[in-house]
Amino acid sequence: MPTPLIRAAWRAPLMVVAAAAAAGFAALAVAVAGGASTSFDTWMFRELDAHVGNGATGPLLALSWPGISIALMALVAVVAARRRRWDVALLAVLAPGLTMLLTEVVFKPLLDRQFVIDGSTFSGVFPSGHEAAVASCSLVLAIVAYQLPIGRRLRNGVLAVLGVWTVVAALGLVRNFWHYATDTIGAIFLSGAVVLAVVFAIDSTSGAVRSQHREAASAGPR
Repeated sequence: MPTPLIRAAWRAPLMVVAAAAAAGFAALAVAVAGGASTSFDTWMFRELDAHVGNGATGPLLALSWPGISIALMALVAVVAARRRRWDVALLAVLAPGLTMLLTEVVFKPLLDRQFVIDGSTFSGVFPSGHEAAVASCSLVLAIVAYQLPIGRRLRNGVLAVLGVWTVVAALGLVRNFWHYATDTIGAIFLSGAVVLAVVFAIDSTSGAVRSQHREAASAGPR
């Protein structure tokens, strides 16, 4: 039987992380619901406009193109299915899918945050859907990295790349005036809470199945 997505030693600490991410999202959602820019958002716009040139805006925005996340998750799901790692395949489909569903269908309409730029107002920008796709995809890939037979140095390199992708994609969205910085932070919080919750649910279900198989094997033929 396959190993759990999260080892037992990491389960309790990551439950704390998931709870903290959920609490961070809730606090931020309450703070920005129905409103517009915060002082932090204004400061981020000013700093990025001053330090990131116009020539970099296109490449930065491209990092949050949803097609990248979709292609990566599809690849993970297909490879996992071929290797009969149905838990990994389910994670690649369900975790980002649920994150995006909550983002686009539940929280954006519910919180109705306003984005005001050049005299135009746009509604429903919190949390950022583009950043939610990147962050949830990155978290899934980080979990998958711990399932692969690779060395610690390579695994740490993968995690570093995923972290940089998540942060730089968020900065690109802000620099291109697609979102406030707090929209992207909220998306990262939400992604952390949802992806880890899905992992725990999959591991719990898989654990129950493994226990049933062990009990059936120990009972032997009747």
